[in-house]
Amino acid sequence: MSKVLYRLGRWSYTKVWPFLAFWIILLVAMGGLATQFAKPANPSFAMPPMDSTTTQEEMAERFGDDSDYMSDPSGTIVIQAPEGKTLTDPQVMAEVDAFVDELKDTGVLADQDAIVNPVMASMGMQQQMGEQMAAQGMPQEQIDANIQALSPLSEDERTGTITVTFDAEGVTDIPAEDREAITELVNNFDEGDFTAKYSGNAFSTMSEGLDMSAEIIGLIVAGVVLLITFGSMVAAGMPLISAVIGVGVGLLGVQL
Repeated sequence: MSKVLYRLGRWSYTKVWPFLAFWIILLVAMGGLATQFAKPANPSFAMPPMDSTTTQEEMAERFGDDSDYMSDPSGTIVIQAPEGKTLTDPQVMAEVDAFVDELKDTGVLADQDAIVNPVMASMGMQQQMGEQMAAQGMPQEQIDANIQALSPLSEDERTGTITVTFDAEGVTDIPAEDREAITELVNNFDEGDFTAKYSGNAFSTMSEGLDMSAEIIGLIVAGVVLLITFGSMVAAGMPLISAVIGVGVGLLGVQL
């Protein structure tokens, strides 16, 4: 094998320009093929049985919930009242109610009755769960602790959560314009006195654009190090060119 690699390296050195041109042409050809025939990534995968997956399957069988939480098209919007105020203040509640109405008016969310002001959701939970747990003879201290652990309203009443579910079968089926309609509302709300952020499955697949800044900085640093090490632009540039072409061909090949 060493002899073969030696001959290949020697031939590449003696035919440097044809050899380099071949790989550049191959890279361009792979890019064209990937543009025309690339397939979207498949988020489905299988894993050997594990304790976590076995437990989830048993829970689905016993409680009748066959939903896949990894593909559930839902997310959470977190809002925080302005400094010195709480979400229970009448004026603050009115602004949050208006925000909730805007979310519903987009028409892209399912189960709109469940999209409510965190304060109202917390009050409903306290009444319903409180009565149920009290009927079971649970101490009031334990009832309060359980409700607080599940409440969409923080203990200081300044931060709350709103759960939203998109009108789609799975997270990969959410149209980009539907997701943008919600994120735009959240971002606009965040620009005011409130703090608002979004998270969850429904927003985790958002494309933030191709950011190559880290890779570019890495190439520059590698170029400087190689230039200092070899003392020649040609000697320093060849490993970088080979690496870029190799990575590019590999990534494009995966897309086909």
